[in-house]
Amino acid sequence: MLNLENVVQSGTIFYRKRVSQDEILETLALLAEGNRISSLTRVKGHKEDTILKWLREAASHATAVEEVLLKEYHIKRGQLDGLWLYVGNKVKKGYPETSESGQFIRSTMIDMETRLRVACAIEKDETQASIGVFQMLKRRGHPDGPPPTLSDGWGGIDQAMIEVYGIVPERGRPPTRKKPGTDWLYLQMVKQRDASGHFIGTKLKAIFGSLENLIRWLGQKTLLIARV
Repeated sequence: MLNLENVVQSGTIFYRKRVSQDEILETLALLAEGNRISSLTRVKGHKEDTILKWLREAASHATAVEEVLLKEYHIKRGQLDGLWLYVGNKVKKGYPETSESGQFIRSTMIDMETRLRVACAIEKDETQASIGVFQMLKRRGHPDGPPPTLSDGWGGIDQAMIEVYGIVPERGRPPTRKKPGTDWLYLQMVKQRDASGHFIGTKLKAIFGSLENLIRWLGQKTLLIARV
């Protein structure tokens, strides 16, 4: 006999689960609020492997939905932020770095008009994380070049732009390196600190495009971003 509930749930994270939708959603919500999986195992009575499976399925489903909704999303002005993360252990404890644990960086592109997160990648270094972001943008609303971008002073973004969008020139001697586009706009806001490490201001650094044009395009109000 046809199970109508399974038909309705087909294609969702609840398909053929023996646990109710409310229970799965509540457990995932508690994870999002910062609760540890080991704590939820004791409180909710589910195995760690089960909760991890729900989490991975939810993440995969969210990514698939995001790809559809943001397929042609165009950013007028983008802010690229990097955040260091630790997975499983911290360097100061002396544990070795592996491909699945240790220190990572999460790079996130935010639409400055709507504050919507439009692309995100997690890798072991800044350049690879930025490459992941621009590859995602290339699949979506920016197939031909990066959006006008503002970031802080951490490195790797310009190399990532060239890696994903750069073109090898056709004229002259046989070239071997990709070149940035002449119309690219990328501005860095480098934080300045005194000898004690206290924040004293920001310095604007034009990476691609003229400083005057970058300020005019990205807007004066963006000068406050790095001070937050």
